Amino acid sequence: MDGVLLDTEPVHERAVRQCMEEDYGAKLTKKIISRVRGMVDREEFALYKKIFGIADSIENMSSNKDKRFFSMIQKRDVLFDGVPEILRKLRKDYVLALTTSTSGAKFDYETGLFGLKDFKVVTNGDDVSKGKPDPECYIRTVKRLGLAPEECVVVEDAVNGVIAAKAAGVWCIGLRGTFPSSALKAAGADIIVGDIREITYDRINTLGGLKTGFRIALASGTFDIFHPGHEYYLRKAKAAAGRNGRLVVIIARDSTVKMIKGRAPLNDEGKRAAAVRKSGIPDIVVLGSKTDFLEPVRRIKPNIICLGYDQREPEGLRRMLSEELPFCKVIRIGAYNPEKFKSSRIRVWNCDK
Repeated sequence: MDGVLLDTEPVHERAVRQCMEEDYGAKLTKKIISRVRGMVDREEFALYKKIFGIADSIENMSSNKDKRFFSMIQKRDVLFDGVPEILRKLRKDYVLALTTSTSGAKFDYETGLFGLKDFKVVTNGDDVSKGKPDPECYIRTVKRLGLAPEECVVVEDAVNGVIAAKAAGVWCIGLRGTFPSSALKAAGADIIVGDIREITYDRINTLGGLKTGFRIALASGTFDIFHPGHEYYLRKAKAAAGRNGRLVVIIARDSTVKMIKGRAPLNDEGKRAAAVRKSGIPDIVVLGSKTDFLEPVRRIKPNIICLGYDQREPEGLRRMLSEELPFCKVIRIGAYNPEKFKSSRIRVWNCDK
C-alpha cells in the first residue's frame, strides 16, 4: 500500500526521524532506514530499541511516531496519480487483494481517508507475526483468496517486499521509485515498471506461464426447462466477470422451488443442474442450500451477483454484502424475449401438448 498506492514513504520516514531524534536523541542513517522498509511497526521499533538502547516501550514509540504522521499527512495529497483508474481497470479482469505491513491506527486512517477498502481480501500488519521479508503476509493472503501462489501477482516497491513475495511463490512486479530497478531485480522481481499505470492486462500476461486470479460472477435460478432466455442470462453473467472471469451458477433445490413457487419443478435438481452444465457456459454449477439461501454466497465470495430481469433478491442479501462482502456488486441482466422464453410459459405449452 505505502509506496505503491500511496506516496506515504517520505512522510513516514520524516515522522520516524523526527520521533527518534526529538523523543529519543537517536539519528537514523540511510542504511538503517533502508533496512526497515517493509517491516511492521513493532519490528521496526524493536530494532531501534536494540540499536540505540531505548528504554521506552515499543507501543509508546510507535504512538509517538503516529501522532506526527497523522499531522503531516493531512497536509499532503499522497494518493499516487492514476491509482483509482488503474484499480478500476484491473478489477474488471482480476480479483484484487491488499497486503501491507501498515497496521493499527495508521492502517485504519489511510484506508478510510483514501477509500482503499474495496478489496476481496485485506491482510495488514496486525494479521501477521512477522513482517517482510518474511513471506507470512503473502502466504496468508494467497490462502485467504483460495488460489495457488502461481495464480497471484504482487506489486512491490521495496526490496524486503519483493523478497517476501518470491519466498511465497507468487509472481512479482517491481515498482521503481523507493528502490532503483537494479535493487528490485536483484531481489527477484519478475518485471519492473516505473509507474503503476503501466500495470495493464497485457503487461501482466507477459509473465511466463501465469495463471492469474480471477473475478467470480454468481448467477442463480431454477432453470426448469432450459431455454434461450436462460442461455442469454448466463452468457451475460459470464461476460460480467471479465476476460479471466469465472461464472458459478447455483441451482435452486427442489424443496426451495416448491416452497417459493408452490409447486415442484418439472425436472428435479439433478436434471436441472445437468442441463445447465451441458450448456457449456458456467465454469462451476452447484446446488443451493435447503435452509440458508445466502450460505453459498458467503462460501463462494463472488465479485458480482447477477440477477435475472424478474428475479427477486434474497432477503437480507444487501445487508450481508455490506457487512461481509463489501467488494461484491449486484447487477440485473435484462430480459431476452420474455413473451416467448419464460419457463412458466414453456411449462404451460408442455402441459397443453
